[in-house]
Amino acid sequence: MRHIKRTMEKIDNRLADSEEVSTILEEFLAGGMTPEDTVVMVIDMLMAGIDTTSHSTSFLLYLLAKNPDKQEKLREEILQVVGPRGSPVTASAVNELRYLKACVKESLR
Repeated sequence: MRHIKRTMEKIDNRLADSEEVSTILEEFLAGGMTPEDTVVMVIDMLMAGIDTTSHSTSFLLYLLAKNPDKQEKLREEILQVVGPRGSPVTASAVNELRYLKACVKESLR
């Protein structure tokens, strides 16, 4: 609720001609939603995102377990691009993991 209160104060103090982009939270509150309804909406959005992500990740891991040859191919790609266990995963490394992206897309299909 303190974030809601802070956001409401920010909305009240913003100039009418401000070109600042509003956040989703600000849009909910500026649109007339009560603070209580806003909290419910934010919690629903977070929980739905977590549920979807965990389900998708679990299904990807299941498919890789059922296809050891594909799992090995992915492992080799990760070792080649990222490096051995314990190496930091960078944004540029993730962009190079083409087979991983293909695996994720296939599991979502």
